Amino acid sequence: MDTLSIVRESFGRCALHRDFFDDFYDVFMNSSPEIRPFFARTDMTKQKQLLREGISYMILFADQNKGGQLAIEMVAGIHDRRHISVRPDLYRFWVESLLAVVRKHDVRCTEEIIRAWEGVVQRGIARFVEVFHRSEKPEGDDPSV
Repeated sequence: MDTLSIVRESFGRCALHRDFFDDFYDVFMNSSPEIRPFFARTDMTKQKQLLREGISYMILFADQNKGGQLAIEMVAGIHDRRHISVRPDLYRFWVESLLAVVRKHDVRCTEEIIRAWEGVVQRGIARFVEVFHRSEKPEGDDPSV
């Protein structure tokens, strides 16, 4: 079975668990003290739906689907320096949290499945990092002034 099929099937199994998205945010929020402030004024019910969509976009992006590519560009733009400003080094916490929750909720989880997930989500994360680096810093964010 190919990598994308492995991840699609695993995500399907994980998403069946009512607690999958709650568990993700529990793990993610506790993965670094820098994470929680990003969600201080966030509607977490809506955020969990956005996570479901975001994972789907990552899978579509890895499959070179045009809709997935457009969606990842949009989401990456929201996370760039001019908007939410998620530093590239923080994405490892997102990936590690996702993999931990996949291990917990995918009843068929193996190291092959985890490697497949890593490969798929790292493609999307790489795009987020590219968009972050190409975005301009907001005015007044220049320490040399």
